[in-house]
Amino acid sequence: MTLFELSSISKPVSAAMVEFNRLYEATLSTCAEPMCSMMRHLNQSRGKQIRPMLVLLSAQLLGEVTPSSYRAAIFVELLHGASLLHDDVIDESDLRHGRASLNHVWGNRSAIIAGDYLLARAVSLLTVHHDEYILGNAIGSASDMCEGELMQSAKSASLDINEQEYFGIIARKTASLMATCCTLGALSIKASSKDVESLREYGKNLGIVFQMRDDILDYVASSEIGKPVGNDIRERKLTLPLIHCLEQMPQHERTAMLDDIRAGRHIDAIAKTVVQSDGIAYTRQRMEEYGDLALRQLQGFAACEALTSLQDLVAFCSERSW
Repeated sequence: MTLFELSSISKPVSAAMVEFNRLYEATLSTCAEPMCSMMRHLNQSRGKQIRPMLVLLSAQLLGEVTPSSYRAAIFVELLHGASLLHDDVIDESDLRHGRASLNHVWGNRSAIIAGDYLLARAVSLLTVHHDEYILGNAIGSASDMCEGELMQSAKSASLDINEQEYFGIIARKTASLMATCCTLGALSIKASSKDVESLREYGKNLGIVFQMRDDILDYVASSEIGKPVGNDIRERKLTLPLIHCLEQMPQHERTAMLDDIRAGRHIDAIAKTVVQSDGIAYTRQRMEEYGDLALRQLQGFAACEALTSLQDLVAFCSERSW
């Protein structure tokens, strides 16, 4: 499943995505300067919109997209956007999707305020329409994302992480929001508790696949990714390819590599060692396992275009090149 096929995956909700984008931009259009200019800049550097697509596909799978579905999709996109703005400040990133990041243009203070503004708009949207079910489910996801980031920061400081802890981190920082997307899509059309739970589990496992592919891509040179090979190592983020590689090493080699990571030395050599080990192959194997778990959650749903798209998203997230 290649990048250009994402448009095919979104086809069952293509009209709904057009309406979503119209409503999303309208949500951010009623602000004063310089916030308006910042929001326009942010809109020009948005990603592939997989998360709102998940909301709408989950709703379409079980019925028809409703006004509540659109509000849920807008909410998760605002929450995701806020998290990226804050991430760029924390990571001191100058680029976002090939464009100058908002913090690079307006500074860290303004970027943090802009992220807070997105969160405020998200909560305001739901309270006006009394969508308590969205807020109730999404707040848990927001808490998970914060916990995941702090857990990762702590492990980056200590460089002491095992595979179980790695999965605990990515379940919170990435998979939790994707699970929420699918949950909200199902709830927006009043789906049964069984269907809601199946889609929640699908989204969680899809999110784990998405993050593991991200971690593999850190060892692949590509201008599309927009970051150098070994960037996670430079930031002292120990992801599964490196964790597995370290676990296979004799203790003295493991200690020496961790010392190099702490000192920021020999990053390219470390990345090469990971690639030459079975760290990448092992990560792909685990990624396929979680992909199978995601697909298994869809087995009880009736065949339709939305179901096919949700199935294809698993392959897309495991093979994407960005």
